[in-house]
Amino acid sequence: MSGGDCNGAGRLSSRGAQLAAEEPSLYYRGLGFARENPYDARTRPDGVIQLGLADNKLSLDLISDRLQREMPVVDATSAYGEFHGDMPFRQAMAAFMSHALNLSQKSTQEHTEGRLSACDEEPFNRSQPLSIDPDSLVITSGATAAVGLLAHVLADAGDAFVVPTPYYPGFTVDLERQAGVTIIPAATYSDSGFDISTSSLEAALRESQGEGGDEQEEPRQGGGGAEDEGRAERSRGRGRRRKVRGVLLSSPSNPLGCTFSNTTLLNVLHFCRKNCLHLISDEIYAGSVYNGDGFTSLLRLAEPRDYPFLHIVYGPSKDLGIPGFRIGACYSLNPAVQSAITKLARFCSPSRHTQALLAPLLSDSLFAQAYLSENQCRLRKASSTAQEALLQIGVKCLPGSNAGVFLWCDFRQFISPKNSIRGEEDLFLRLLRQGGVNITPGGACGCCEPGWFRLCFAGSPEEELQLAIDRISRTLLQS
Repeated sequence: MSGGDCNGAGRLSSRGAQLAAEEPSLYYRGLGFARENPYDARTRPDGVIQLGLADNKLSLDLISDRLQREMPVVDATSAYGEFHGDMPFRQAMAAFMSHALNLSQKSTQEHTEGRLSACDEEPFNRSQPLSIDPDSLVITSGATAAVGLLAHVLADAGDAFVVPTPYYPGFTVDLERQAGVTIIPAATYSDSGFDISTSSLEAALRESQGEGGDEQEEPRQGGGGAEDEGRAERSRGRGRRRKVRGVLLSSPSNPLGCTFSNTTLLNVLHFCRKNCLHLISDEIYAGSVYNGDGFTSLLRLAEPRDYPFLHIVYGPSKDLGIPGFRIGACYSLNPAVQSAITKLARFCSPSRHTQALLAPLLSDSLFAQAYLSENQCRLRKASSTAQEALLQIGVKCLPGSNAGVFLWCDFRQFISPKNSIRGEEDLFLRLLRQGGVNITPGGACGCCEPGWFRLCFAGSPEEELQLAIDRISRTLLQS
């Protein structure tokens, strides 16, 4: 045997060595610190209160007894099944998705005006009820896996997806870690309510071609320095030509905690159609819209010519509050995409036992309607309570918050230096280490304006949430 480097690191592949050396972002550092020092009213009252994890524990009582009663027989689920999901479960998931994505009812929302302004062509009327075809569903071990599969089959390593900012901080890992796909941010700003404009999408596309992006973006980011992690993430891919393969959208928005108007969704759809791009719509919070006119899935707005390029990601983790069950789904009407991700599903197939446990609950139409309605009521109350408490300490939330389990909170007046990434990171670390509260800094979400934070309100009891806000208040007063 020849000599050489025989230590552990030397025997990894280049991609393995890169993963081993990868430093966690502020988002994951915050989650890890809170996990290692968890708050408990009795055993660890000085622990960290976790408001950085998008979890929903408000309605678990509505399903826990039923799930325990319906525990499946082990013999029936111990053998191999279909790696992309057993048909009974795909049928159950299709039924529940139709409710959660608001497809099973006739649409009462008018989107003709949005269609004409976005596309300048005759309106396409999609008012009738729709249904999810279980044959077009691929079940995965969570929505993260579904996004990763789609990135893998729609793009090559080194290609890119345009992602409107601010975005779910896990998207960076979902796209890059396995598929090697880069995020090119499409910048949005608070003066427009962080709405997605066609011009921001076009600027991101120009940036991918090495032509530069929005000239306003650099000054608005602040002066944190090139070494700052947030700046590095936002500058990822600049100056390099990259092939853009699609747009990745979180709808309802994580972290904004709101739905997009039909006009905005149609503009995104038309942009993708015009530029022959795929559109991945992560609609995992579709059933958690608790105010306003309800949720509009891109499936309802899409025309048949869009179907080969539109791919929906969903999972019951957020709406049912069961992220530990690791169930997600990818819905695509593109036969080639279906075939490709079905072949890859063996690497992220959920347990057949979990599928058998959830199938009766998901296929129960009366339960789905009753549960989603009650959960939305609880989310509405918890969101209102959190917003009122935050307002009392001088923190405003994005107007129009109506979906998901989080609020997009404006801490800009509390960071120093003003409008700086470093100031945002300093505040994040003070809240975490001194205040004992973990919330997500906007830089981890690619936000172009330092000082915005995501605060998750549905994972803690009301008294614990209030304690966390009291801790935030004390930390802000000490600055």
